[in-house]
Amino acid sequence: MGESFVRGLRNSKKLSSIAVAEIDNQRKIYLSKTFGLQVSSEESIHAQLKELVPKSDIIAFCIKPQNFKSVSDSIRGIINNTHLTMSIMAGINLNKICNSLNLQNAVRIMPNTPSQVGKGISIWVSKNSLKPREEVMVAHILDSLGVSIKTLEEEDIDKATAVSGSGPGFLFLIMETMYKTAKEIGLNDEMAKALISQTFLGSGELAVYSKKSFAELKNEVISPSGTTEAGINAMISNGIEKALSEGIKKAFRRSQELNDS
Repeated sequence: MGESFVRGLRNSKKLSSIAVAEIDNQRKIYLSKTFGLQVSSEESIHAQLKELVPKSDIIAFCIKPQNFKSVSDSIRGIINNTHLTMSIMAGINLNKICNSLNLQNAVRIMPNTPSQVGKGISIWVSKNSLKPREEVMVAHILDSLGVSIKTLEEEDIDKATAVSGSGPGFLFLIMETMYKTAKEIGLNDEMAKALISQTFLGSGELAVYSKKSFAELKNEVISPSGTTEAGINAMISNGIEKALSEGIKKAFRRSQELNDS
């Protein structure tokens, strides 16, 4: 998710410069060469942060939640309330972020991987009210990645993590299954990928712009005793609805668990 977020920011050209702290030297070289990011020549995370943070206006935590404690230990005392602090970590709530870093405010964001092509959706919340300039800055950044939604309830972030944050993974699983099956029934690689990708893209666009419900849009595809009805009935009888529902609920519970770890 972190790389998708950075790729989207770089492609949007909304920020004058982006610097990154990275403990893995090979990955640091990759990020620098691939995205033109500023990097520190220092080896330790603490030394990198000590060099880069004072030069920065915005600090974004684009790390795995399991790594937050070690990174927060390194950055505490370097980061302060003059920075606009943002986090895309799943499951790490604002109280934990602010308490760990001695901050009064922070912004928690849940983007998704389509952000890297400017087609993502991000939901965000701040611990306290942002200054007008900061509010504009957050909206400016997130709108460059796709669509952004502000919420006043932090619990919405954990819920959105399971729906839109993990959602692309769920959809790609469905696409992968459709692709394998398309190959089994005789379509070639290029044709199968094009048919499936465009079907998902077009269906998503239709859902965005239509005032009809998902159920109504689904029913428009179904003809009595037709191919779609036969396929949907087979999927339902094999448990697709329960599988998707349980997957989303499990992702939501995991998001809640991460904050307690």
